[in-house]
Amino acid sequence: MYTYTNRKGELIEVDEQHLRTAVDLKVLLQKDSNSYRCSWAKHRKMMIKEGFDDSDVNESYRQLIIRYQRSIGELPSSDTFADKVVTSKLDSYKELVGESIFHKREAQKYLREINKGKRDIVDGSLFIEEMRQAVHNTLSNVKWDEVLNHTFEPIFKHSKSRMILVLSDWHIGAMVDTEDNKYNYEIAKRRIDNTVRQAIQMARERRVYRVDVVFCGDMLEHAYMREAQAYDAEFPVTTQMTLGGRLIIEVLYQLSRNFFTTYRGFAGNHDRLNKDKNANISGDTGMVVVNEIVKVFIENANIENLMYVDTHPYHARLVNINGRNFRFEHGDLLKKDDKHKLDKRGSYDKIHYDAIVYGHFHHYMALEVGMDRFEMRCGSIKGSDDYSETLGVGSAPSQLAIFVDSDGLIEPVRIRLY
Repeated sequence: MYTYTNRKGELIEVDEQHLRTAVDLKVLLQKDSNSYRCSWAKHRKMMIKEGFDDSDVNESYRQLIIRYQRSIGELPSSDTFADKVVTSKLDSYKELVGESIFHKREAQKYLREINKGKRDIVDGSLFIEEMRQAVHNTLSNVKWDEVLNHTFEPIFKHSKSRMILVLSDWHIGAMVDTEDNKYNYEIAKRRIDNTVRQAIQMARERRVYRVDVVFCGDMLEHAYMREAQAYDAEFPVTTQMTLGGRLIIEVLYQLSRNFFTTYRGFAGNHDRLNKDKNANISGDTGMVVVNEIVKVFIENANIENLMYVDTHPYHARLVNINGRNFRFEHGDLLKKDDKHKLDKRGSYDKIHYDAIVYGHFHHYMALEVGMDRFEMRCGSIKGSDDYSETLGVGSAPSQLAIFVDSDGLIEPVRIRLY
């Protein structure tokens, strides 16, 4: 006999016939899903129709089915699983990234001038295949055995405090080598790990129960927005997108071990796929691919306390965070010296905002602009580069944590990185 704990805390015994039927139905439901995900609510109804009313939809039951499926050799390998997910999602990539790249582009090529000459940059069909392979590799490298055995250990006697972890301006693919700062992908990973460690430590100290992660744009160092920038990048744009998706996955996985975790992400000016910002199609950005990778992971990981939240391509809102309202955007459309950003955005959205939060400028700032109302600027993990130092506006790498206690008190904390 096999056992699991139901939602009432009771120990339930099931036999092998029950498990065999449960696995068969799980596989059928996965095949019927565009995301290769089993709907456990449907699974429960189908099990009852098969005469097994002792099934459930909770984590303990799901893990029992997965363990049994693995024991009989019918759980897909990570390569097979990733291939199924990528294949099922390719049509959604075509739709989301935009017709300008995917629709009937097998023969059409993008051309751009480099060093006074024209070179072929992206053939549409090759781009699709390169993107497909890159996403396949990203999902294949996920340690699915570890993910499927994920455990949630919430903070004991947590308060009602919440944390917003603001991430921005990662510029994956950028390379910096100045007297004051060095940056590449390995340094990016180290600084992101450092961000998560500090965030978890602060959240534990404040007995936070929920973390809302908001990525405020500029995941990529470049797409095709600048003439010669590709020569200064560590990776091609397809790799930048998939590495960005993988890094976000790792951040969310670590946070979800101790906190109910949500994710929202949107694009910055570096993420657009067209170098001409005036001709760029709305939503045609590299963050579409990054977010789709994250969404596929969350859908298939079945982590109950981890949630993906769809948002606008270029901004996000968090409303009623212990009575406080937040607006997030990248910042490239904001004027530094405009002291009325908060009221202007609130008037446009018809929401009374208590804080506007943005990145783009690579400088941390927290400014009270009214009675307990704030303008906050998130730093960059990239830090200073030749351009910023030439302008005399160098800044140390950092990210931002915002705590909102049960009374609605807002506390911004700069996460200094090394």
